[in-house]
Amino acid sequence: MQDQIVNNALRSFFLLVAAATVHAHVGANKDAQIPDLISRIDADNSTVRLTAVNTLAFDRHLTTPGVVTAVVNRLQQAKDKPLSEQGEINCLTILHRRRGDPWPADQLAAVKTAVDRIKSRQLSKDEEFAVGELSSILPRVRTLPPAGPPPYRMFITVPPNETFTIDDNAIYFNELELNDGSVVKINPTQRNVIVACGKLTLHGRSTIDLTPVMPPPPKPPPAGPEPPQATGEEGPGTVVPGGAIVRRNPRTGADGPAGSPGQPGADAVGLVFLTPQVVATDGSLWIKTDGTLGGPGGDGVKGGKGASGPKTAFSNPDGGYGGGGGAGGPGGRGGNTASVLFKVGNDLIRSTQANGFSPSSRPPSADTPGTIVISGAPGAGGPGGNGGEGGDGGEGHEGSGPFTSDSKAGPPGGHGNPGPNGPPGNFVP
Repeated sequence: MQDQIVNNALRSFFLLVAAATVHAHVGANKDAQIPDLISRIDADNSTVRLTAVNTLAFDRHLTTPGVVTAVVNRLQQAKDKPLSEQGEINCLTILHRRRGDPWPADQLAAVKTAVDRIKSRQLSKDEEFAVGELSSILPRVRTLPPAGPPPYRMFITVPPNETFTIDDNAIYFNELELNDGSVVKINPTQRNVIVACGKLTLHGRSTIDLTPVMPPPPKPPPAGPEPPQATGEEGPGTVVPGGAIVRRNPRTGADGPAGSPGQPGADAVGLVFLTPQVVATDGSLWIKTDGTLGGPGGDGVKGGKGASGPKTAFSNPDGGYGGGGGAGGPGGRGGNTASVLFKVGNDLIRSTQANGFSPSSRPPSADTPGTIVISGAPGAGGPGGNGGEGGDGGEGHEGSGPFTSDSKAGPPGGHGNPGPNGPPGNFVP
């Protein structure tokens, strides 16, 4: 008899999942951009290269299995399509930054093989550091469980003021009971989840929180080193009686590189929740759909030093102006709200947008017994990076005789402008 109940429940689950798949617009393939990003991690342009590496390393809209598989493939192609030293270091760095998420088991084995191959040759200090950093975490990397049927739970009750985490991307509950203060969260490694529930029972004020639990995006590293000191002069110089040319315009220092753009905030986890029955005579449910704050923009780099004033027998011109500081990078985009499809029987409950930006508060309407409210706010754009300092002016010189005067150091360059805040995320109806 028990086996018959389980089989009927599983059969219902698969029917519900099939129906939900029709609406699975929440499962848009974010990994389609990975091949293009991989093609740029060894680009000649440092800004193009750094942007691609940061996106692959930190952007959680891209799945870790997709990123790891693509990076491993690129390392394996190096035999026929060589990588520069920096390109190889970039691959190892991306893998190291993805250490917190589970990897496909076959790809973890392939990474270990690639690392052993790299270790077998003479390495630079930068390569040794990257290889050592990655090797140190490989024993602790988790692997994805083998594919199989979605998990089945006969009955789950979440006690008052406790949290239950869904770790799978699809799950069936014969009955799910939420109590006052109960919170259901989603493992942040999942981007879209399907829940089928034979009966949903609510007591008190409970919450399904779809906001990803993950650290905020880090500030990008500096976009490059400070430019070297300028040399030479700007113009043709000045002719004095007798035909001698005196250089009076030492070259201005180069402007510092602009800061890198910030990483986007995380979108809330997409949810399809299907149930034929809700019992909520003394309970209510808030499905929180907040996106997260975008990451900060990178700081601009200090401008280069101006050229030294030339020391001549006729005059000592002042040093050149320092270069302007690099502009701060723009902040990252805020995360979007969750895409939610919640059906009770044939009745669809629609999402609403909360005022302002995340974090949002529980709507008063979600405290009324018998109600289910889907509401949240997008994440605000990340703050722009700081502008870089202006470069130092070039050196002056002491006079070399009775007919020359001391010259002064050139004035410093202007401070770089701060970067603009990133755009907010979008509300997904």
